[in-house]
Amino acid sequence: MNEFIKERKSYDAYPLSQSSIACALGCERNWFFRYRWHLKPKDREFRKAADLGTIYHLMMKKGPTKLEEVLKWVKDRQAVLMEEVDEFGGYSDEVVKHVNDLTDMYNRAKCMAELFWEKFPRGEDRETLFREQYLEMDDLCGTIDEVEHKISTNTISIRDTKTTTRELKAVVTGYRFGIQARLYRLLVDDWAAKNGHKSPSGFILDVVRMPNIKLCGTDVKKANKLHITPAEAYKMRVLEWYEDNGIAAMNCVAMPFEEPIMTDELDRVLETVRDMANREPDPRNYSRDMSRRCCYKFNKQCPFHSLCDMDISLWPAELHREYTTYEKVEKGVLS
Repeated sequence: MNEFIKERKSYDAYPLSQSSIACALGCERNWFFRYRWHLKPKDREFRKAADLGTIYHLMMKKGPTKLEEVLKWVKDRQAVLMEEVDEFGGYSDEVVKHVNDLTDMYNRAKCMAELFWEKFPRGEDRETLFREQYLEMDDLCGTIDEVEHKISTNTISIRDTKTTTRELKAVVTGYRFGIQARLYRLLVDDWAAKNGHKSPSGFILDVVRMPNIKLCGTDVKKANKLHITPAEAYKMRVLEWYEDNGIAAMNCVAMPFEEPIMTDELDRVLETVRDMANREPDPRNYSRDMSRRCCYKFNKQCPFHSLCDMDISLWPAELHREYTTYEKVEKGVLS
């Protein structure tokens, strides 16, 4: 068994991202599988909420004048998935359903983005310095949604777009001292110093709850009655949903920085994860989560539960049957 572990390819865990650090703080063994062995299940999983969030993020990046580029991205994604149906066919029903769902996701994301732009317009006093930019500092990294400059005060803020199916307080609670806010502040502070700007003054969270409303026959009937398009009728229905829910469904939250940029608390966390990254790549050096909080989260079992729940001598067959590996993804997200 020692030979099997020695022969298995492992990867360098550096640079450390916020998702890597957050994973490490939850379960060492899960972190090891993801960031040292680069494992992922062979079974294809379509996460509708994640794809809807991706499309919405892309719209917020491109802006209201370039939505056709987002639609092209969706159509290209659908074309790639349909090619997989032709090639493999084994999960064709699931893929075809997801292809159709992507059209619904685009309609929903477009409605959400247009409503957000209407409700929280950017004033002339604010300018975007960059969007979706990958930053590295020493052994840390991250892709920042946006850095905004307020001209009148000559201050910069880090803007982050969040979508959720839960209540907004699930996203906002603890965000100020969470690892993402801490890490992004470090990265942007380093970038600002190198580019002639002051340190960031705070975070601005653009938070949107995703409505579980599809464009359907109800909208077509309303469109025919009012002599408008189904998309316009759908937008009216979603707008009513947001008006009923108020700031509980869509809000822009300012969070000024009140603590030092580096604290003992953050330093201890980073040293803990660095220690994990520097250990010999043997799964026995990484503990399972005995609290079991990470074994079943968001109504889903951890994808590596089967490995944690069996003797390591059985791993070679299980790894071959259920898992594959991936190379490191390219830096940054969403072209």
